[in-house]
Amino acid sequence: MQLLAKHPSITVANQHPYETFALEYWLHIVSNQLYSSHTFLSPIDQQRFERDFMSDAQRRTWFQEKYYTMGLHFCQQAIEDYYHQICIQQNAHKASYFAEKIPYFAGAGTTTWRQLSLVVRELYPDAREIVLVRDFRDMVLSALHFGAREDTSRDLESEKATAYLNVTNEVSEFSQYYKCHQNNTLLVRYEDLILDTSSILKAIFTYLSISDSDDIVDAIAHHPPQIDQSHQQHITSKSILNSIQRWKRELIPQLQDKYTDAFRDNLNLFGYDA
Repeated sequence: MQLLAKHPSITVANQHPYETFALEYWLHIVSNQLYSSHTFLSPIDQQRFERDFMSDAQRRTWFQEKYYTMGLHFCQQAIEDYYHQICIQQNAHKASYFAEKIPYFAGAGTTTWRQLSLVVRELYPDAREIVLVRDFRDMVLSALHFGAREDTSRDLESEKATAYLNVTNEVSEFSQYYKCHQNNTLLVRYEDLILDTSSILKAIFTYLSISDSDDIVDAIAHHPPQIDQSHQQHITSKSILNSIQRWKRELIPQLQDKYTDAFRDNLNLFGYDA
């Protein structure tokens, strides 16, 4: 996100973690509260809601057809006003896009792309989607290391033996999503972004139909992202290069085979050796 933030046509809040969630926040409200009242109303309030809005056919039709749309338009205005303020603060008046990173799967209570994708496409039919993927074997290990940093009592080595089993279903679901939408998305592999930053940035900017001149690409690619103390807390390897293929260094051969077998089809889909 910090790399995207450096392009004059892309608006991102220019401070760590470079992941403001205005779109995610407001669309979570409209999709989970306005559309699904039972998820946040008390039983008594739910009864009142059904009495006032759902008992009469005409009011029920109005609520289902109009109220949700009104709420959606309000949220859209709030999203765009927020990013307009960022543009003013950062003197980025030529921005064509705002960018947000939304996980496809995450822990309980975290809004995911699975929940928001349909609403986003309804609200922004011309939105561009970039799918950022990382070798799933490395992804599992990085998550383990991050969790162990938060809880030093955990036995990291023993957890490695089964950790991959916790995400196989989610990875398969993510892969299926990509299969269905790959013609309308841009795939970016984490490893390629690290090892060939200029080429990947040029591909991204071309996909977005914004300036992909060598001057802009070089200016962004040749000035590494700044790492402050907040960012440092999320790093789980000695260097960014050491974050690539860490599974070959950290797993014993038997576990390497188990991880690879578990993710084989998904790894092949995204162009990883398996």
